[in-house]
Amino acid sequence: MAKNFGFKTNALPFELLAKSIPLSVLAKHKNNLQQIEAILFGMAGMLDSDCTDDYFLSLKKEYHFLKSKFRLTSIDKSIWKFLRLRPANFPTIRISQFATLIHNSTHLFSRILEIKKPDELHDLLNVSASAYWNNHYTFGKTSGTSTKDLGFNAINLIVINTIVPFLFLYGKTHSKMHYINRAFNF
Repeated sequence: MAKNFGFKTNALPFELLAKSIPLSVLAKHKNNLQQIEAILFGMAGMLDSDCTDDYFLSLKKEYHFLKSKFRLTSIDKSIWKFLRLRPANFPTIRISQFATLIHNSTHLFSRILEIKKPDELHDLLNVSASAYWNNHYTFGKTSGTSTKDLGFNAINLIVINTIVPFLFLYGKTHSKMHYINRAFNF
């Protein structure tokens, strides 16, 4: 899922980010969106600058506490690509949207298995970046105000590249044809 949140340009950095964070750490803090963002942005190496923005500083403070508590090591910030991307596709926006998905997803695995209609998948994946990003694309630089939703086409790509193969493989591994059929139907 994380890899596909990076789409083509930032797939590898998202995959490395996901692999660098123990699931138990995310699970312990999933009820607090700011802590999830602190973990994700910190582990992405994006909190290692001298930005003076209040939100940035609060994430940085939270991350430093969690980093020492769980002995986390961030990935290199330089692997993230911003060039030739529309601002709505910047990794900062996608990371915040991914944080919202984690924050909103109670039993995500089970919910995906229970979903029978593509519209329900769209509802599940229809996430927005947190409020800070309504007038930012990067830390410390304000922009025009707009809600940063994961778009319809982006959701379709995640369904096609993540959910469908997952359902198919799950059905095949557990000999459950209804999941295989559902994957084909989606």
